[in-house]
Amino acid sequence: MFSMRFKAIQRVLGALIGMSSVIALPPMAIAWVLDEHTLGAFIDSAMVSAVLGGFLWFPVRNVDYDLRLRDGFFIVSATWWVVSLVTALPFVFGAPHLSYTDAVFEAASGLTTTGATMIVG
Repeated sequence: MFSMRFKAIQRVLGALIGMSSVIALPPMAIAWVLDEHTLGAFIDSAMVSAVLGGFLWFPVRNVDYDLRLRDGFFIVSATWWVVSLVTALPFVFGAPHLSYTDAVFEAASGLTTTGATMIVG
């Protein structure tokens, strides 16, 4: 009666994580054109998010997409957490070489447009 549709939620979260790899394409292209050393960080993070998103989405790709309000609340909350964790990867792999905690803070502040930063110098 009060159960959530976890397979449908997994499908949506997998697709959203996979889309974060597509979001990495423009900065990847700019880094390639300008011959910057951060290109590898964008490639690595895009590959990780594509594989993780595919790993979550592929097994449940044919699951019914009918979601309840409860599922929607969970998806929104989980999306903010998971996308913040995934979009932190370029900060870990790339030039600032932040700790993962600082990288998640940077990613979350960038996604929420709060403007706070841990990068100094």
